[in-house]
Order: sequence, then structure tokens, then C-alpha cells
Amino acid sequence: MVARAGYAARRLGTPPEAIAFITFTNKATEEIRQRTRERLPGLQVGTIHQLARRVLKLVTAAPSSSRRWRRTTA
Repeated sequence: MVARAGYAARRLGTPPEAIAFITFTNKATEEIRQRTRERLPGLQVGTIHQLARRVLKLVTAAPSSSRRWRRTTA
């Protein structure tokens, strides 16, 4: 998977910021980060929950964001 991300970045011109590695465990996330840190800076790596949280923060911070979105605690 790391090789595919490198291919997409180098050969296809995809910016690393536009590539996301979604993992299920923190251990896998850290392993991918270590493998890609130098070769693909800016790559989005995280568990499904971490990346979903980032997306929600981006959506709710956008100026055009609807006021229906709000943070709640369980």
C-alpha cells in the first residue's frame, strides 16, 4: 500500500495531502506513519475514527457550514 501511495504521488502527480491511509488500529497507523514520514510528507494517516473526527472538524469549521452541526458528548 505504501508503494501504491508513492506511485500515485510521484508518477500520477497526486499531492500526498490528497491521499489517506485509513487503518483500524493505532499500531497500524504508527507503522504506516513511520514508513511514509520521509517519502510522503503530508500524507493523511489515521484510524477510521481519527480521520472521521478530522473531517467533521473541517466541515464544521467551514464558513458555509450549516448550523445544524454541533458537537455533543456521549
